[in-house]
Amino acid sequence: MLEKIYENKFIEVYIDKENALYMHRWKDVDFISEKDWNDIHIKMADLVEQNNIKYILVDSSQKYYPITPEQREWFNKNISPRLAKVLEKMAFVLPKDLFAQFGLVKTIEDSGYTDRPIKAFDSYDEAYNYLLND
Repeated sequence: MLEKIYENKFIEVYIDKENALYMHRWKDVDFISEKDWNDIHIKMADLVEQNNIKYILVDSSQKYYPITPEQREWFNKNISPRLAKVLEKMAFVLPKDLFAQFGLVKTIEDSGYTDRPIKAFDSYDEAYNYLLND
C-alpha cells in the first residue's frame, strides 16, 4: 500500500514498503530551479537506498520539467549510480503534452540504465501494473 511520506510544492512522494516501490508525482508548477530539481533527486536516491526500493514509478502526467544537458549529466553522475545499486525496474507516466513526452523519453534514453527495464506509459495504472505484475 502506498503511503505518502514527503511533499513539497513540486512533488508528492509515496513508498510501498511491502512491494519495495517508490513513486513520485510531479505537481503542475510553472518553474522549478535547478537546485530544487537536484534536491528532489538527492532525496529520491536517499529514500530508495534507505527503503531497499526495487521499483520506481515517476508520474509526470501533470507536469514534466524539461532539463538541460548539464542537469542530465549531473543526474547520470550523481544519482544514477546510487539507483543502479538497487533498482530492478522503472516506469514513467507520460505527460499529455507531446513536446514534454519527447523530452521525457530523451531523458529516459540517456539515463544510463540500459541494463534495466524502463518503460513509459500513458496511465498510472499501466505503469504500476508493469512494475508489480509483469
